[in-house]
Amino acid sequence: MFAERRQKVREAMGPGAVAIFFGAPLVIRSHDTPYPFRQDSDFWYLTGFDHPSAAAVLRTDGGPPYTLYVEPRDPAAETWTGYRPGTEGALRDYGADEAFQEDQLLEHVPELLPPSH
Repeated sequence: MFAERRQKVREAMGPGAVAIFFGAPLVIRSHDTPYPFRQDSDFWYLTGFDHPSAAAVLRTDGGPPYTLYVEPRDPAAETWTGYRPGTEGALRDYGADEAFQEDQLLEHVPELLPPSH
């Protein structure tokens, strides 16, 4: 279902395009207590990924069609925050062609942009 939705978006993008979609972050209610997490509806519709601080890249320029940027696994923190799939789970459970830690997105942006003339 999610793969079909992503394919429809890629078809609408046309050739040679790159689109970046951002998921919802955690929102802090008080000092160290977040509100219950709710993923951005559009992001969930395309990815099915229901964890905070993620980004998805869809491409029709010859690069990997679907890349997820996600929070890394941290078993100690997951005791308090709940399970996070990390990059391995993004590949295994969410159909990503590539997966990276969320903090790597900014360093990858120049590779996603077309060369300037």
